[in-house]
Amino acid sequence: MPVFVPAFPPIVATIRDDSSGELIVNGTALPLQADSVALLRAGVIARCSATARRVKRPVRIQVTDVAGSYKLAIHPDAYVQVLNTDGTVPDPPSADLRIIGHSPCRHCHASTVLNSIICPDCGIQDPHNVQTAPASARPGSDTNVIDTALVDELLLQWSAAVDSPPRAARDLLEENSCLVTRSPQRSRPQLHFDTGQTVTIESTALLGRKPTPDPDELVAALISVIDHSFTVSKTHLLLEWLDSTLWVTDRHSANGVDLQRNGDSPTVLEPDVPFQLRDGDQVVLGELRCTVSIKTGASDRGGSRE
Repeated sequence: MPVFVPAFPPIVATIRDDSSGELIVNGTALPLQADSVALLRAGVIARCSATARRVKRPVRIQVTDVAGSYKLAIHPDAYVQVLNTDGTVPDPPSADLRIIGHSPCRHCHASTVLNSIICPDCGIQDPHNVQTAPASARPGSDTNVIDTALVDELLLQWSAAVDSPPRAARDLLEENSCLVTRSPQRSRPQLHFDTGQTVTIESTALLGRKPTPDPDELVAALISVIDHSFTVSKTHLLLEWLDSTLWVTDRHSANGVDLQRNGDSPTVLEPDVPFQLRDGDQVVLGELRCTVSIKTGASDRGGSRE
């Protein structure tokens, strides 16, 4: 039986014959570079499978490369299918019968399955990463800032790779700051609850009275909320700060998730369907209410409902 693949989040990939390319996820462009077109394709599949794991279903991708233009569906385990014109794919085989691609690890070059989060041979994270520094973050731009978290991440990877002293590695990274700079982004969004509790969303988070991820689910944070009414489920919703956009997904909570915007009538969110939040939105979880705060810069534009 055919399976429909939703169009959210929109993903477009361009792969050039010089092994450079671009991946656009929900309107945010990620420049890519690899040693070969094959490695670049593998990196795109790995990146899309990570997005599919976050939304817990396959995602669509429009690809233009040296072989032409085509549409694919990429599953959370990096299984790839050709997308039909109606947005469906054939019913995929069971997990034990799926053929998942392999590609060399970017560090140790050991053949590594594309859904690997960590290389089993050398332990490096994101072994198929082909993303480069954004063009807007190259030397000469007065809007660049050093992303210290990225510096620390690269330090660990670099030190593990070449066994170099951390101080020397940091000096070298700062001398070549185009590798570790990013354009300023929005501040992290916050939820202000009527109980007085405030939580900040860094990337992905499950929220509830005592949230627990699924066995194969990867999230950055588990956020417990104060709820004396016990109307909030243990795992009530998923929040995703993805490419400067905040999304909320009802996790089949007992009392659901209602959203109120600009004084309009509340919208009841459908379980497992991500919904984009905006600054000032009111989110109701059982008897608990919170206000969404997303601080934006002068150049930011408000998101739209998908």
